[in-house]
Amino acid sequence: MTAVHRLTWVVDVEGYGRRDRDGQNDLQRRLHWVTTQTLIMAGVAHRCDRQERGDGILFVLPAGIAHDRVVTTLVSGLRDVLHEVNRTPGAGGRMRLRSALAQGMVERQPSGFQGQSVVLACYLLDDPQVKRVLADSEESDLVTVMSDDLHRDVFQQGVGEGVYEQLVIRRPEKQFHAVGWVGAAGRGRNNPRVPVYEPPPIDLRSASERRTQQVFNALVAASSAVTVLHTGYLMADALLPEEDEEESADAFSAQPERTPHETVVTDLEATADYQPVYDDPHHDHEPHGSDHDDYL
Repeated sequence: MTAVHRLTWVVDVEGYGRRDRDGQNDLQRRLHWVTTQTLIMAGVAHRCDRQERGDGILFVLPAGIAHDRVVTTLVSGLRDVLHEVNRTPGAGGRMRLRSALAQGMVERQPSGFQGQSVVLACYLLDDPQVKRVLADSEESDLVTVMSDDLHRDVFQQGVGEGVYEQLVIRRPEKQFHAVGWVGAAGRGRNNPRVPVYEPPPIDLRSASERRTQQVFNALVAASSAVTVLHTGYLMADALLPEEDEEESADAFSAQPERTPHETVVTDLEATADYQPVYDDPHHDHEPHGSDHDDYL
């Protein structure tokens, strides 16, 4: 894949590791719903590439998009979608996100997406300063951090909303240094473009009961497969031409009946001039007569 200038968007759930299994499953479902709805609002839902990151997702948006419109939607739209999904908290409780944006050349490699903007977006997202901003913003469910050039190209031009503060990202062990801008989103609002979130039904069965149901479903599926094969065999047998069966029956009935000791005589043996052939080289092949008595 050739490197193309694209926008990278990364999101991550705060405190994901502190949740139990049910809580993490709930947050995973909500995260996918939240990001999908936000991308739909931005008009790029069906043209994004994605890469899972465990408790987060990395998106690479298509080339040629209007950065000012899309970036502002990824900030304000995500805030409103989060407001909707947190109206009915599930097993994972209130969901709070960190969101990072960067732009630059990106290409796909076998292990994932590659490019300095991808690296920058991930470093911005995981920086302790950004995590601290979210932890200190109790009234907010979202903190957004973006690269310096993206902030300059969009928000410093009067597009978008929110107040952002500059921060410096340093990763000496990676020999990495960059400037970013971070800001906590305000309270979300009831946006008519955001559909109502309906959490999936909660499965109250025990783990043992779920396993039993899985085994039962597997047996039913196997039984259905056997039934289909048996039905196919019967249908194939029924489709055999009837005339073939009748001809086989007639041919069998036409064979002459023989007694158990009856000898079958071939046409060759039935001819009048048939004489047996002997393989003994000392036999004179002549009829037995009186000359043979001379040797006695």
